[in-house]
Amino acid sequence: MIMEEGKPSFQSVLKRSHISNPSEAIRLSKKNPSTYLIFDILEKEGKPLVNKPLVERKKILSDSVKEGKHVVITTHVEEKGEAYFRAVTSKSLEGIVAKRKNSKYVEGRSSNWLKIKKIRTCDCVIFGYTKGTGSRE
Repeated sequence: MIMEEGKPSFQSVLKRSHISNPSEAIRLSKKNPSTYLIFDILEKEGKPLVNKPLVERKKILSDSVKEGKHVVITTHVEEKGEAYFRAVTSKSLEGIVAKRKNSKYVEGRSSNWLKIKKIRTCDCVIFGYTKGTGSRE
């Protein structure tokens, strides 16, 4: 992920993915370096971990990876999801992912996790009229 002002920027990731000029890629990587956001671990030392519960995988992850300036293990919050969601969205971030803590890893979408987003919408009715002619007069 590319962070801008402490927030993930999907626009910057998309922009960077289309760069083919090596010097431009280096310039952008110095301006806004990529940050590796880690949220799960599926294998360690050649052994699959996908059948272990999420909480166990999170523990293995935190014991296995040293965080640094550009390596971040995502925050894991238990039992305070609503407060965490409010904190995240108050910072103008999109939302959170909620996962069942005892779930095994399943590739793709699963009933074991939800993407919860703060959606800003506006229900609008747009109308107008024109003076009728002929039978509509």
